[in-house]
Amino acid sequence: MFDSNGKIVAVIGAQKNIQEFVDARYGFVNLVVVLEIVGAILFIVLFTLYFNRKFIRPIVLMTREADHFASFGGEPSDALLSVNDKNEIGTLAHSIHFMEKEVCRSMEEIKKITAEKERISTELTVAAKIQSDMLPKGYPPFPERKDFDLFVSMSPAKEVGGDLYDYLLLDDDHIMLMMGDVSGKGVPAALFMGRCKVLLDFYAYMKLPPAEIFFRANNHLCKNNDTGLFVTCWLGILTFSTGELRYVNAGHPQPIIFHDGEFSFLKEKPNFVLGGMDDLPYIERTTTLSKNDRIFLYTDGVTEATNAHEELFGEKRLLEAMKKTTKFDAPQTLKFVRSQVDDFVGDADQFDDLTMLNFQRK
Repeated sequence: MFDSNGKIVAVIGAQKNIQEFVDARYGFVNLVVVLEIVGAILFIVLFTLYFNRKFIRPIVLMTREADHFASFGGEPSDALLSVNDKNEIGTLAHSIHFMEKEVCRSMEEIKKITAEKERISTELTVAAKIQSDMLPKGYPPFPERKDFDLFVSMSPAKEVGGDLYDYLLLDDDHIMLMMGDVSGKGVPAALFMGRCKVLLDFYAYMKLPPAEIFFRANNHLCKNNDTGLFVTCWLGILTFSTGELRYVNAGHPQPIIFHDGEFSFLKEKPNFVLGGMDDLPYIERTTTLSKNDRIFLYTDGVTEATNAHEELFGEKRLLEAMKKTTKFDAPQTLKFVRSQVDDFVGDADQFDDLTMLNFQRK
């Protein structure tokens, strides 16, 4: 206490129990802790709600929609479009929705393409059957004739091919043998092949010589040939009574002949192909097929068969294979030659039609 002059004249003391201060401190601390806990709980709740709405729910939605689409297909749900967040989650949701719609569109296109391929495959199967029916088959081809053996094998590289062959017994004393190969593959070559075969058969039945058959067939094939297709062809007519074989080669691989106990190529300068240029003369040649002689016709699919090392089977290997067939009949001969080609080619794909014809006089 102070007097009027400001001097201390007395000191008054107050007594306070220290426990009250301790209790007050504990009360304050408890209040602060409670407030912090309440604040933390509120923060966690609010953060959880925000995180769930912004991240968890969109991710769960995307997972559920993607799983449902992958498991059951169908049209994609528009539920993913409800994710409107302008962040990576929203971009991902819209991307998944777009992907699902693209998958649906692609599936529809695949269905259409598959249906179209099945239609084309069915048509090609029918075309292959029609082509097969155009060519003679069966063994023996003329069961009543015991004076010769004849067999043909044909393996198209595709469903339909461009190789053609034919044999016609024109009368009791004459037989026509023919082998050809149309440029190109597939349906266009098959159609051109059918046209060529009909023409050659027609003129052969008219008993025309081989050179005249080719001359007339060539002029017809050249007409309206806008596709530019052509055919290499070998055609011969054998007279049984004399053994004379009159033949014409229009750019076709040289046949192999077995005569006087030896195999050799029937070498000559070939004529121009059929369907390439009209009014061309064709040179006819002759040889003789005696008893037990043979002639082997083939397409370039045999000599040009290629193995994995890009090597051709070639004429030399073909001739060596034929030399091992002296004791074989016609079917056995073709089976053996084909086995030699297959062994040489191995696992390589067949890129060309492979056709062979073997004729043996008895």
